[in-house]
Amino acid sequence: MNKSNKRKYLSILLAVGVVIALTVVITGFGTLAQFTDTHNDNSDASYAGSVDLKLNGEDKDVKAFIRGENLKPGDTHNIGTVTVSNDGSVEATLIMKIINPMSYENGRTSAEKAAGDPAGQEYDPTSIDQNGGDGELWDQLQMEIYVDLNKDGQLQYNERIKTYQYLDMTDSYKLPLNTNLLSSTNHVPAETYDLEEGEEIDIGIVIKFIDDSSFWGSQSDLKNNHAMTDDAKFTTVFDLVQK
Repeated sequence: MNKSNKRKYLSILLAVGVVIALTVVITGFGTLAQFTDTHNDNSDASYAGSVDLKLNGEDKDVKAFIRGENLKPGDTHNIGTVTVSNDGSVEATLIMKIINPMSYENGRTSAEKAAGDPAGQEYDPTSIDQNGGDGELWDQLQMEIYVDLNKDGQLQYNERIKTYQYLDMTDSYKLPLNTNLLSSTNHVPAETYDLEEGEEIDIGIVIKFIDDSSFWGSQSDLKNNHAMTDDAKFTTVFDLVQK
């Protein structure tokens, strides 16, 4: 049997306004997550049966916005879930990858300048730099990916697929880009991602802004103040591959 696949994209943008320490409060900034579904039609392929990937029940572009005010170090933000369904005629395996992380400065505050944040370039004292742009927020994020089994829109203990304590620190502590993130899971059986005809699954992402004073702490000389008013964005790619 020939294999076929359908691919769609979920683009996520986080724009963060930071509250640092007890006396510095930055207001008027928020968190923005943008979901974008792009449909690639493989109608010229020839195979027995078909797979038809939909995001939130749609083949066309869909967008959703989630906002949070005054996100500060230590805060956790649930970006939300996307429903991935197989509307084809054969069983297929879901694959999820993250690509193209970017972080931008959006100007430098006095606190960023005092921390030594250079103009026009990312301050990155660690050995790994996977993101583009001149901002430092991506390096200070933690990510949890989960399957929303009970469809309540919240991460439960038994729904956690994977936790990445740092997204961009060292070879051991980083988010693997352009790699299937559903192949190695903490609590969810691998067969969960095999979708039969008409079956759907809800995938969610939770982001945490790591606090310098937390157990995980800061990365070398990189501090929370370096990321003040920075944004971060990335694209999530979903594939359904015919079994």
